[in-house]
Amino acid sequence: MAASRRVRGSGGGVWGSGGAGRWDGRGLKTPIWKRFLGRRNDLRGLENTVRTINDLEDGMKLLSNAELRAKTEEFKQRLEEGEGLDSILPEAFAVVREASSRVLGLRHFDVQLLGGMVLHKGEIAEMQTGEGKTLVSTLPAYLNALGGKGVQVVTVNDYLARRDAEWMGQLHRFLGLSVDVIQGDSTQSERKRAYGADITYVTNSELGFDYLRDNMVLDASELVLQRELNFAIIDEVDSVLIDEGRNPLLISYTPEREDGLYHEASRIASLLVREEHFTSDAKEKTVELTEGGMEAVEALLGVEQLWEGGSEWGRYILDALKAKEHFHRDVHYIVRDNQIQIIDEFTGRVKPRSRWSDGIHQAVEAKEGLEVQGDQMVAASITYQCFFKMYNKLSGMTGTAATESEEFWETYGLRVVPIPTNKYCIREDTPSLIYPSEGSKWEGVANEVAERHSIGQPVLVGTTSVGHSELLSRWLSGVGIPHSLLNAKPANAAQEAEIISQAGRFGAVTISTNMAGRGTDILLGGNPYEMVRIVLLQNLCSALMKSETCPDFSGLSEIINIEIPPELLGLMARAKASAMSECGPSLTLNEVEQLVIELCNFARQILGGGEEQSLALVESKNFSALESLLGTMELPASQQSLPTTALQKFANAAVFLYSYCGEVCSREGDLVRELGGLHVVGTQLHDSRRIDNQLRGRAGRQGDPGSTIFILSLQDDLLKIHGGDKTASLMTAILDETTGVTSRLLDSQLLTLQRSVEEWYTGIRKQVYKYDQFLDIQRNQIYRLRKHILTSSADELMHLIFTYIRADVAEAVERNVAGHPKQWDISKVCEDVERSLNEEGILQPQCPAAIQRDLSSGSWKRTKEHRFPTTGSYLFAYQAAAQKLELGRVEAAGERRKRSPVSQKWSPEANFVVNELTERVLTEYFLQVRSAATSRRGMSDILSDQRYLMLELVDKRWQKHLKHMSSLRNSVSLRVFGQLDPLEEYKVDSAKALLYLVNSIQREIIRDLFSALR
Repeated sequence: MAASRRVRGSGGGVWGSGGAGRWDGRGLKTPIWKRFLGRRNDLRGLENTVRTINDLEDGMKLLSNAELRAKTEEFKQRLEEGEGLDSILPEAFAVVREASSRVLGLRHFDVQLLGGMVLHKGEIAEMQTGEGKTLVSTLPAYLNALGGKGVQVVTVNDYLARRDAEWMGQLHRFLGLSVDVIQGDSTQSERKRAYGADITYVTNSELGFDYLRDNMVLDASELVLQRELNFAIIDEVDSVLIDEGRNPLLISYTPEREDGLYHEASRIASLLVREEHFTSDAKEKTVELTEGGMEAVEALLGVEQLWEGGSEWGRYILDALKAKEHFHRDVHYIVRDNQIQIIDEFTGRVKPRSRWSDGIHQAVEAKEGLEVQGDQMVAASITYQCFFKMYNKLSGMTGTAATESEEFWETYGLRVVPIPTNKYCIREDTPSLIYPSEGSKWEGVANEVAERHSIGQPVLVGTTSVGHSELLSRWLSGVGIPHSLLNAKPANAAQEAEIISQAGRFGAVTISTNMAGRGTDILLGGNPYEMVRIVLLQNLCSALMKSETCPDFSGLSEIINIEIPPELLGLMARAKASAMSECGPSLTLNEVEQLVIELCNFARQILGGGEEQSLALVESKNFSALESLLGTMELPASQQSLPTTALQKFANAAVFLYSYCGEVCSREGDLVRELGGLHVVGTQLHDSRRIDNQLRGRAGRQGDPGSTIFILSLQDDLLKIHGGDKTASLMTAILDETTGVTSRLLDSQLLTLQRSVEEWYTGIRKQVYKYDQFLDIQRNQIYRLRKHILTSSADELMHLIFTYIRADVAEAVERNVAGHPKQWDISKVCEDVERSLNEEGILQPQCPAAIQRDLSSGSWKRTKEHRFPTTGSYLFAYQAAAQKLELGRVEAAGERRKRSPVSQKWSPEANFVVNELTERVLTEYFLQVRSAATSRRGMSDILSDQRYLMLELVDKRWQKHLKHMSSLRNSVSLRVFGQLDPLEEYKVDSAKALLYLVNSIQREIIRDLFSALR
């Protein structure tokens, strides 16, 4: 075995809640703390707060449950009286720590208090795997929820959101806060209720889509985000803000069905040969037809020109070639239910409701012989970069953020603060083992797994694709090594948490794509909570659900692989019999799952709470006595769905089952530690060191032993796509033809290569963000207008309509008056107004003459003076938008001024004309509204119709604008050939597009409102 290096935990110290060599907050027994602060100025000064929290601990222990819960109302009152969150932080953290000890059986370590303070400050806490980030989040979540503005704890998948809401939610509810969770299948009413809670657990995608959907509703009652975006804590923040930060969330629709062009293009692409007919760049994911390729395609299609004469065949052919060359089944996507489902390259999970844009998804559908969905039109979009910056305060947690600290600061203004580990990290990282070919590499991986499995050491193998994971699975099955497979395939992904939770068992072998299962701890010896949950789920479902609706749990039984003693089986059988006799099969699967989770939490609380009487009964295996004792306790909240007697028996069984599983896991854990802990095998380096570090971090949690090795080949994507000839030749010279080689020189070369790739991707993300900033400003402008229309009162809505009418009239005056007022052709102005409104005859025939007479006689001076308005509404100041876009010098800002012939000298006269015409148009408009209300329905219904019409028009215009901006984004890149800066060109043209959008919305709203009243 190659030499290995031992990795020490950040800070190099041992941290905890007292004891030899630890810091207990009252006195320093080791100089590590001071040395750490000397290097990490970000934590300087927080040690005093930790000491203060620890000093409060003894007092908190003396409080009853009711007194501890009453602290929440006390804190809220103090905040209302003007005290700040920072002032009550020490006491609030002490309350949470004590409540956690009582409810969860978990006490926050001192380093977890540090992590909580960093999160409260609106920064990123970098905490290693297994350091208890989920528990850390309860501290700032509780503190910031006291203000009543809401806190969102953001996770990367539905399972983690539900798990954390149910687990940590016990703590928050105990303290009197409301907690809720949002899932992919949550209804609109459930989402509204959840966002109204003090603390909401939700995935980043659901949160982003809810924001977009809120900006598409046509009735204010349908809004689910009722409050401002106050404070978010993002778990796995690097995954959300970096990995997914550049990919926009899109809500799209299909305007019309697509024809057979994609299928025909796919057929032709399959006949074309790389280098002869086209060139392909795997790094940039581009293709380009050669001259011979263009001729071949034109011949196959029977067309003279591929790109000219309005032909779109060129685009279809290129999309088909990209689908063929750069988008591979079981690597980038899977086919499920005759649908293409995208695999997230960073997590290995399927990305629900996601589609590639620019025709790629349709091209892949055609390649797979599926029905092609029509080209998608974007109805709403936003990137996570833009969305999360709208929060008043943002923070995040992850084990791997340091490599991206500069990007976090430059893009989000978030500092990365490394938090010291609670115990030493003693994981051993072995240098990479490199093979010359793909085949020899996989043989080396299989041998490594077999060698470790032969002594019972648990092994976790990380692969980068579904295909590779299944390749290794077939080999292991062939040699008789039992294993669990976790990838994006539905059958495997459904058991993600269960598979990962037992990956630390003696003899376990787990194959996982990328970091599927991230967020679930791998405990050496196994996870007793998950074992108990699965056993209870099997028994409760069979007792409380109809047999035809009860799921098949045979796969889960194989995962936990535990033999239950006869006496515990007897307890479970009696509980089942009681449940079946008292209520029978009456519950749904969701109700059973909720009850199981509450029973598991209850059992964990009993065993971890330190209650001597119940622990003594468990230790002596006095089943009946404990059951009687449980009858005096507050049982899980789901007791209404199950009779008390049956619930009592299940609670009794759960406690003893949890105790037994805990003993099994503890024994196996000791054995696994002697074998070296979890062994992690990586099978390909990622483009980012951070993703590789996430895989390494699964081993060696909380001071446990562990080891890692990466087994690679020269044919891996990193080397093949990014390595270049120099790297390949260096490695080829060193490598043996059949055996793997370890070398510090090779590791150094690989590290340098990864850094260069990281810089390349960082540059792409920065460039994308620069472009997105302009669209973000425009999106905010439109959404503010839309929200005003949606939520305004009747008077406010009328005021907006009146403002738009006046602005429309002002535009007509500007277009048609010049010189001395006596020379103005008011008839021409009136015709322009009527044409603009599409309302011929709306101005009475005598109107021009009357205004002309007032101008000539000077009687207009007796009217009240008004400022001559600029184009656009008060909500939509173009100048403000242009200033944000740094466009003060842009020609667009001066176009209207140059067009206007009205000098400052005659602006009072022009203002008079605007006022007179506006008054006449408004009078006619109001008469039509009143007439419609009388002849059809009431005034409120008319106003509702107008609100609906305005929202629909804003949405349609915004969708067209998004399409235009997308085309503009693609076209400006070509201007570099004209020695122009594409970003500057985009800045100028996007400002012009915004001005056009605003003016067109204004004009068309008034025109459509008049039309609807006819």
